[in-house]
Amino acid sequence: MMIMLNYMLTVITKIQLKSHFDIHIEQKKRYKMTKC
Repeated sequence: MMIMLNYMLTVITKIQLKSHFDIHIEQKKRYKMTKC
């Protein structure tokens, strides 16, 4: 039971980190677009 919970938390954290990183990249792209 605890192992499963631990695994779920790890997966959720990784997904959140990835989505946060993707958003950051999108913002950088947009910033470059508006700068030109």
